[in-house]
Order: sequence, then structure tokens, then C-alpha cells
Amino acid sequence: MKRKLGPRILTGMALLLLTTFCRAQEIKTEKTFWGFKYTQEGKRMTLKSLTAAVQSDRDAYRLMQKARTNNNIAMVLGGTGGFLLGYHLTDALTGDDPNWALVGIGAGLAVISIPISQSVHKDIEKAIDFYHDSLKTGYFNPEFRFIAQAKQLGIVMNF
Repeated sequence: MKRKLGPRILTGMALLLLTTFCRAQEIKTEKTFWGFKYTQEGKRMTLKSLTAAVQSDRDAYRLMQKARTNNNIAMVLGGTGGFLLGYHLTDALTGDDPNWALVGIGAGLAVISIPISQSVHKDIEKAIDFYHDSLKTGYFNPEFRFIAQAKQLGIVMNF
């Protein structure tokens, strides 16, 4: 009995393309001198593009939203603290009398921003791990909602 190779070859090619497609969607993390660099298919990603990329996984998306919010908070605190420190320390360097209370507040804000920034990276890494796990397992978890109106009845599926 002869076996047809056509369907087997097509199945093998489809599996190869599917695994290539999944691997191409992986997000890579690289530690640099200035922080962390995130890339997908060789293109650098911002927090906004990372959030859009992981949107298919609900848990990863929530973590990315949390990371973006905390990143904004850390940037505001760190920037304000750095400004207060720099502005008033230049007074000290030029011989003027600096406002030491504002220097202390600036230092405190800068110090507070450090653990928040570290938590941002941890949340991003968790989100990327959740996203990669969903790629490996073929994560498909649709949500169904029933819609009822006066003369209509329907089902909506989000995935």
C-alpha cells in the first residue's frame, strides 16, 4: 500500500511555519548601561509598544499597565528630586546659601523613585514571561458575553 507524502509534507511545513511565527514574536531583554533594552524581531520596543505586544495575554497586559503607571510615577519623582537637588546644590557651588530643606526633599524624592523603578522592571519581566508562556502553550481563552436588547439577542466572543 502506497502512502501519500503530500499531506505529511504540508503538515510538516505548516508546523515549521507555526513555530517560526511563534519564535519571531518573542520579546528579548538586554541589560545595558542605562537600563534595559527590549526588542522584538530586532526592533527596539518602548513601554507603549510592549503593552500593545502583550495585549493578547490578559495577565501580561495588566502587569504592563501597572508597570507603565509605576514608571510614570518614578519618572516624576526622580525628575522632581533631581531638579530640586541640582538647582539648590548649584547655589552652594556658586557661594549662595542653598535651601537645605529643599535639597533634603529632592534627595528623598530621588531615593523614593529608585525602588519604584526597580519594581517596574520586575513587572515588565513577569509580563514578558506570561506572554512567552502563552505563546508556547497556544493560549486561547475567549470571553463570552450575552447581549440582550428589546428585539435582539446575541453572543459576543472576545479573544
